[in-house]
Amino acid sequence: DQPIHSFAATSNYLYTLQQYIKLLKACCATSAISMLSSLIIIICYLHLRMSHPDKANRVSLRCVFIASIMNFINSIFDIVVVLIYGDTYICRASAIVAMFTRVMSAVFLALVGINLVLVFVCTVNTSAKRLEYVYYPSAFVYGIITIAIPIAVSSDDVLSDRTDLRCYYFIHYYQFLGHSSLLWMWFYGCLFLSVIIAVICSIIALVKLTHEHHTLVGKWVHIASMSQTAESAQSSVEQRIKAQSNVFMRVISRCVLYPLVPFISNIWGFIFQIYLINPHNGVPNFSFSLADAVFKCLQGFFVSIVFFSDPAMTHYISEQWGCFKEKYVEEFSQIRKYSDGQLEILSLDNKHHKKAAHSYSSSITMMPSSSPSSSSSTSCQKPSVAHCKGQATTQLSMDATTAEFINIDWESKGTKRSSHDSSVPFNTVPMRRLSVPASVYSRIHRNDTNQSGTAPPPSSPLSSSSTAFEDLEAPSQRCSYQNNIIADPHSENRILVPYKHPRLASAVHWFLVHCGIGKIKSENEDGVPATTNVDEASSASHSQHYQPHQLSPILDTSSSVVDISPSIHPLSQEN
Repeated sequence: DQPIHSFAATSNYLYTLQQYIKLLKACCATSAISMLSSLIIIICYLHLRMSHPDKANRVSLRCVFIASIMNFINSIFDIVVVLIYGDTYICRASAIVAMFTRVMSAVFLALVGINLVLVFVCTVNTSAKRLEYVYYPSAFVYGIITIAIPIAVSSDDVLSDRTDLRCYYFIHYYQFLGHSSLLWMWFYGCLFLSVIIAVICSIIALVKLTHEHHTLVGKWVHIASMSQTAESAQSSVEQRIKAQSNVFMRVISRCVLYPLVPFISNIWGFIFQIYLINPHNGVPNFSFSLADAVFKCLQGFFVSIVFFSDPAMTHYISEQWGCFKEKYVEEFSQIRKYSDGQLEILSLDNKHHKKAAHSYSSSITMMPSSSPSSSSSTSCQKPSVAHCKGQATTQLSMDATTAEFINIDWESKGTKRSSHDSSVPFNTVPMRRLSVPASVYSRIHRNDTNQSGTAPPPSSPLSSSSTAFEDLEAPSQRCSYQNNIIADPHSENRILVPYKHPRLASAVHWFLVHCGIGKIKSENEDGVPATTNVDEASSASHSQHYQPHQLSPILDTSSSVVDISPSIHPLSQEN
């Protein structure tokens, strides 16, 4: 291997131009991944904070959240360092900011282990808020101390007049060709000091957790052996031990992952700089330099893995995904609005437009006021523009004029619908199929079908439907922009309400269904669509609670997975 001092006399590059370009591309790509991961963490935590502040009120989540903010800023400046040219003041300032944010991310991850030791091992009785008043200023002071030496060294060093080299090369390689290496050695020394502290705290917490776990299991086994009903007691003890072991494994994984993230991300750069310090060493291997560039820029991605492995976040994401799938798959329905003024409600059974001999459908026909009413239908005046929760609403049909009335004709289930000419154009409008109490459904259906056709009612049926829907315990957030509520003739407790963004709802539904999420209903031998288990389960749940669109609270697995006393439950004490 050629020594660095002799290599510097012939070239300013440690590697070939092609290898150098690969380093820059790898740095930009991994920094973009880290920036996106950090942004997702920030958005998810803020949403959790607004929707469930009690679940987000934990020291560990806040520390990871702040570490993600630091990683987001670090990724931005890593990209800036790659893009700009020359050894300028902007280049050196960007390098200082990148150092500061990287060490601050490591410090905030170390605070998770420190907090666990203080609360769980040392049993400090101080509240979490008071501890945070000490944590955050101390972390900021530590970060200032870390960048103090790099700032002093950079201010004393003379700027290079070369403009053909990128800032990335001046920061990571050019300074070692006859320049001082104190800057990076001080930085890595401070960074790994925080990592060592985090590792020590994790080991202490693991020893304490292991001891408490074995003690608790021993107590349960002793209680089971003293019980008269040994078999039932043994079964109960096994269940409790299994549940406690799950909690124990989650705590262990968090204790290991938090200090492991900054260690994995920065150990390559530390070894690389140690290798460069010795002037008798040859040029470092390119693959090692590439690993350093990739891992140090992926720190934000690694932090996101830790963040989304937290029990509170896993349950929160699972709940949000369930609500999203329910909204755009299980509750999704459609109506067809024909140009001749008729509205056809497509049930969940035939919304995939597979024509059969019998179809579950119903129609709402727009007719002029002079037209005689049929014996099986009742006319009512076209609804005027109404308001729902103080917001302007739209009408059910935009084709009707002020002199027209709505003729509502609900056909019987399983009967053949009056067919439309295939040449009649129509628009398909997505609707949400929601369950309501039977009393509310009756009021909406009665308003749709029992209005007089000769004398206009004081208020439109759809406006009354909106009022009835607002009588629910949970305010209707889904129809706040319009009051086009229709009673579903295929069910005795379901109504159809429009989506706020119909095109987006249709696109999301199409994507989810074609990705295999949700079950498409199959037909039996008689040609009648069969309802899936998902819809039956959803209907059963709706009939019991009457509020399927309300978000259920997130389970606090950190304190309610098993019945453990606070003195031995680490996750419930870190608040």
